[in-house]
Amino acid sequence: MRGCRFLYIIVLITVSLFGLTVPEISALLQRGTCLIVVVNFDEGQLKGYGTGFFARNKAGEIRIYTANHVVMGMAKGDEITVGILRDPEGGVPDILYKAEHAACDPDVDMAALRPTRRRGSRNELRTWYPMEDDEIEKAFSDRLLTLEMGRKLLPGDVLHMAGYPWLGLMNTYWQYSNGTVAGRAEGMLLIGSMQPFDHGQSGGPLVDAEGHVVAIADAITEQTRQANLALPATELRFMWEDESEYEGKCSLPGDIETMNFTGRVTDRGKQPLTGIQVIFFPRGTVMEQSSPDDIITGGQTDNFGEFSTEHKLPCPATYVVALVDPSGRYLTSAGEVFFDCGDYWNFEMEVLPQGQPPATMPTSIADGEIQTPAFYYRGDIAYDTGDRVSTGLITVFQSTGTKDEYLRLMKAGNTEDASGLAIGAGFAQAGRYEIVMYSDLREVALLVTDIVQGRSISLPAFTLEDDQRIVIPK
Repeated sequence: MRGCRFLYIIVLITVSLFGLTVPEISALLQRGTCLIVVVNFDEGQLKGYGTGFFARNKAGEIRIYTANHVVMGMAKGDEITVGILRDPEGGVPDILYKAEHAACDPDVDMAALRPTRRRGSRNELRTWYPMEDDEIEKAFSDRLLTLEMGRKLLPGDVLHMAGYPWLGLMNTYWQYSNGTVAGRAEGMLLIGSMQPFDHGQSGGPLVDAEGHVVAIADAITEQTRQANLALPATELRFMWEDESEYEGKCSLPGDIETMNFTGRVTDRGKQPLTGIQVIFFPRGTVMEQSSPDDIITGGQTDNFGEFSTEHKLPCPATYVVALVDPSGRYLTSAGEVFFDCGDYWNFEMEVLPQGQPPATMPTSIADGEIQTPAFYYRGDIAYDTGDRVSTGLITVFQSTGTKDEYLRLMKAGNTEDASGLAIGAGFAQAGRYEIVMYSDLREVALLVTDIVQGRSISLPAFTLEDDQRIVIPK
């Protein structure tokens, strides 16, 4: 019995010496992380998406730290909104706050945000109130994480991460994962054995066994789906110590224009190519993992090889551009391209000889998931109280059972299988919706996600018809 008691004491001491338990770290990250959504409420458009975390700067002020690319490229009217998770069991965050740029360091892709406004009560969702310093303290003081900027991470160190991965046309869920430091690549930490970073996890914290932030999620390597890149927290030190040196480096609303991008696609002999899809993805997109959900916009070349994007894009900015020919006989990716406002781009493609196998393409694109939509449907969308949906996402399913399976797979993090269950998708803006269908089915089930209210609503039976009004029960 004495031996058993001695062993029990040793175990308790060991746990104490080596830091927090995984459930304790998960709970810490759940409080300390937040969802960041850049949105234009007037236009009803979602502009950016990522994860952030709460911490103090050297002056003791509460900040939200995130990756700079999450909040850069904002046009006039764009605003930064912040969602927090209030359910300790996880789930969907509530959009409760607005923030503004405090400092930016584009050289290391980091930004500090200052909370500025809180949303009104459930009966006044469109009202936002200014936050004084004491209100900011009250709202976030129990969510603060500790920045550890002096620790040198070594291969084999275990790190824990949490964030809000982008789950296609659907509001996202908070997720936890862990992994080990595998090495370094051009000043970045290479993190292995961790679930691959998603676009929405950019800016999320990586913490050590004590729960201290030692790195920030930033990108994923193109070579493998299991190699994530994170920025060491030591790179934050200069901006953390003196924000005044970095205030002028932020890309503020109004600094960025939006316009349709134009250009021309030719072969190596400068001959125009007709019918080429020029598809734009967000910066950092890994083509091997891309899907139609990642597409921002695109255009198709005419008889002169010229194209213009269907939608306006912020500029100057960097995008990943894919050049796709339905026959698969062309090289398919132009890689990352920087677009300045007014640029006219000329892409050259190498035509493969007849009979030669097509260039290797990401499975999600090469196998035909980028399709010509079969049908478009448009109409009004509002709650049964008469309040219109100002900003929302719509996912279409063949049946309620399919929709339920989609949600189950999403919660499990199996986004690849889940994405194949949707037969259409759409977007709601200022009380109007547009749905693109890749099936001729008309009797469907809908999942509507109201971004402003932070909630998803299922409509088990809906008949698709043009100008058919979508009414959502409150």
